[in-house]
Amino acid sequence: MCEFLEEFVMKSNGIVLVIDAYCLYNRARGVSLVYPQDFIDACNLFHELKLPLKLRKFRSGLLAIQTSNSNFDHQKHAQYEPIIPANGSNPNPTFNIIPEFSKDKLYSLSLKCNDMFISRILEIVSSFGSISFIEYAAIDNLPLTLATELLLCAESAQILCRDEVLEEIRFYLNIFYF
Repeated sequence: MCEFLEEFVMKSNGIVLVIDAYCLYNRARGVSLVYPQDFIDACNLFHELKLPLKLRKFRSGLLAIQTSNSNFDHQKHAQYEPIIPANGSNPNPTFNIIPEFSKDKLYSLSLKCNDMFISRILEIVSSFGSISFIEYAAIDNLPLTLATELLLCAESAQILCRDEVLEEIRFYLNIFYF
């Protein structure tokens, strides 16, 4: 089962919802279907058996299957640079209040997190200034529920702080933490 799901998880940025993996697996099996609880029990064994995937349970109870490797590949995501034009003018006036973070500082913080998804969020937010649930889901091509959980994890790790208004919730780097 792990071999079958590994390629699907890798194509999905290293994390998928258990329900998506379950549906894909049962569809591929055809008539010999697996019970949901048996599927979850098998996923729980991934980490114990030192397989390349593991089950992750979020605070809300949402279950996801992710890669067990937590190393962050900076080369893969190097195309995300801060969006400030070369002429030095700032298109986003609120960006001025965010202090400059060196790549070394962000890299050391991402290593301290030891979670490739929080590291990825840190990189995106430092590039764009702020991010919402929907923007993050679109950038990393994730389901909205999963993007929400990952941003809330980054907030609970005190890496992000939120700004709640009627229209949306935006997340910013927690400058008080740095």
